[in-house]
Amino acid sequence: MNEFEKYYEMSEKTGWRVNDLNWDKIDKQNISDFDKQIILATSVIEHGVPHYTETWTKVRGIEKEWELWQFVTLWAGEEHRHSFALKKLADILDIQGNEKYYDKAEKGEYYYDQISKSHFSDLQKESCVSDCYSSIGGMLTYTAIQELVTAKFYQTAIKKTKSKFVTELLSYISKDEFKHHAFYAQAIKRYYEKSDNKEQYLEDVYNASVHFNMPHMIYDKKFDFFEEEVILTKMDQLEIKLRMGKVLAFNKSIVKKLLTNKSYSDVSDKVALAS
Repeated sequence: MNEFEKYYEMSEKTGWRVNDLNWDKIDKQNISDFDKQIILATSVIEHGVPHYTETWTKVRGIEKEWELWQFVTLWAGEEHRHSFALKKLADILDIQGNEKYYDKAEKGEYYYDQISKSHFSDLQKESCVSDCYSSIGGMLTYTAIQELVTAKFYQTAIKKTKSKFVTELLSYISKDEFKHHAFYAQAIKRYYEKSDNKEQYLEDVYNASVHFNMPHMIYDKKFDFFEEEVILTKMDQLEIKLRMGKVLAFNKSIVKKLLTNKSYSDVSDKVALAS
């Protein structure tokens, strides 16, 4: 059984469905205005799942790595579940965006349309000057960091809400994001060992780490909730760095190189949220 099949089997045993939540008993009285802005902001970014999937279609050699390609398709499906559930809740609560975070105060559909019309995959590739996000090593690194940050964001948001419904939904999503992180993170070493050009592979991993930005910072529209509201604590940011340090510990030289690079040292300033 390969790693994708192991993940798939685990997902079938532990996965959740949108209808597992009791949508008829949402404790609206416990959902704060801040909770609502978190729900809307995450639903907006999670709406971009087709873009995030498209970034993988532009990775050189992905069609030859069927196991990884299979995982990406499953990952996209699980991310769509997050998107659907968050958008459903945002719609039920009739949430309107705050002008502080967006180009104008509107409801979800306005922002979802902005996401849909974006050329995100091109912008994401362009965000690494060495084209590292068109390589398997670079994209594995990008997605491992992104999924970890997203999981930590949801985890922290859970601590802030008093709503049982919001807690349950975000707990489901956070657990998925951690599982996604684990798969991508473990794959970094596996594909390094398979690589015919290990020096270039490590260079792509390094550049992917240094040039990392969360999706909301890559879009060509204003989605500033995650910049205006500091959700992740200093300890969360430290944990993210330590976890990624362990992920890359299979090669001490790249860890040392990253630790001496100021751009990577400041990576905590670039983290907030995506799928």
